[in-house]
Amino acid sequence: MSPQFPLLGRQHERSVPIPPHLPSIELPKYPIVSASDLTQEQKAKMLVFAKRLAWKMRKQDEPVVENFCAKIKVEPRVLKVRINNNKRALGNKP
Repeated sequence: MSPQFPLLGRQHERSVPIPPHLPSIELPKYPIVSASDLTQEQKAKMLVFAKRLAWKMRKQDEPVVENFCAKIKVEPRVLKVRINNNKRALGNKP
């Protein structure tokens, strides 16, 4: 996770029990962001941006996406998930 983005949502530790015969390893911790943690303003800006990208995040758009996400204080993965989840429902509306 990039340190430039503030953490949204509640912090939960995802841990998987490790069998005793395996060596101990450090598992990554990821914040869980629920849809309710996004403001209406962020959702509206993401909708406009997704339409501008034609509901597809291409590798060539990565710098633009990162800049946009930094502006609205959302991680790029949150934007990607939102685009993928809403492209069918919101993609056809004017």
